Amino acid sequence: MKRRGFLKGMAAALPSLKLVKLSASSPDGNPTIPPGKYEPANIVNEYTAFLPGEQEALSQKIAVSQIVMEYQTVDASCSGEQKTLKAGDSIQGWRLMAILPWHNGMPTAVFEKHATHRGAIAFINAERELGRIPKHVGDLSQIKPRQIISPPGLKFERPPEIVHEPDRLGAYILSSSQDPCYENVAALGAEYIGWTLVSDDGVGVIKSLWLEPDGKTRQFGDDPQNLWAPDTNGRLFDPYRFLPLPFHYRYKSGYSKRTMLGGFLPAADIGVWNPDTGVGYEVMMALSAGDERKPLGRIRATLHPKQLGVIRSNPRATEGQIFDGVMYRYWNGTAADFYTAFFGLWERWT
Repeated sequence: MKRRGFLKGMAAALPSLKLVKLSASSPDGNPTIPPGKYEPANIVNEYTAFLPGEQEALSQKIAVSQIVMEYQTVDASCSGEQKTLKAGDSIQGWRLMAILPWHNGMPTAVFEKHATHRGAIAFINAERELGRIPKHVGDLSQIKPRQIISPPGLKFERPPEIVHEPDRLGAYILSSSQDPCYENVAALGAEYIGWTLVSDDGVGVIKSLWLEPDGKTRQFGDDPQNLWAPDTNGRLFDPYRFLPLPFHYRYKSGYSKRTMLGGFLPAADIGVWNPDTGVGYEVMMALSAGDERKPLGRIRATLHPKQLGVIRSNPRATEGQIFDGVMYRYWNGTAADFYTAFFGLWERWT
């Protein structure tokens, strides 16, 4: 049974959800559903979309022949190219982000690559690939408010008051020639802004975190100064503390892509873009394993030429790693701590 048939059956069984077949002309002045079969409006699902060749690029096999911890180097090959890499170097677009000194008894290299809307993180040792985690945040400059393509009068909006009337939006979707899907439902209205969960199995509410659309935690820290300066000093985590010239990244409503790592893990992966200044950042956050369960975060930020100038003139302006004009910083732990937590979460939940 297709989703449309199932939903129609449910609607027929429940009087409160009964769909009314609207005629081509509606005497009450409300929008009407087009007669006959029709194609509903559709938008691109930018959480899962690949441009031509991108899925293959993010599935490339990477082989690691040797990891030398003494020199922090990785001998790797990919699509016919062979290189000796250090952190920040790349091969076929795969950037070596870190070397985990000990994972399942062997050092493990962490690679990351981004496409237009997607990305991936690969964990590879000298024997095999341990895992590849899909990402739903790619090129930060592609982040924008969701496109709306809806017929006149048919649009998801918050009503000022509850009105009991036929479900015209539901009828528009279910009476179309397509099976209901994200691409045609989401086209009917703007995205509701919510919070993104950072947690794990058995953690509970005390140690779980919720992130705002710009990556700030809703939770406050335990610094006594928070009591009198909660607006500037209070958040447990605020990405703006880690960004050079942070006013360049000021959040504009709608320019946030909020996802869960891998599409389902209780770890946040949020991208933010400022269209006025042309820079953006990504916040990734998970909880560590074990009894501590402390949050660990990473910030990936594109840099404006003015920011690069400030950093060159004052290297202490940032403590992050800068690779090809992109800055990476880690919060509450080292890079190895961060990637170990993420991969442990992937192994447990997968």
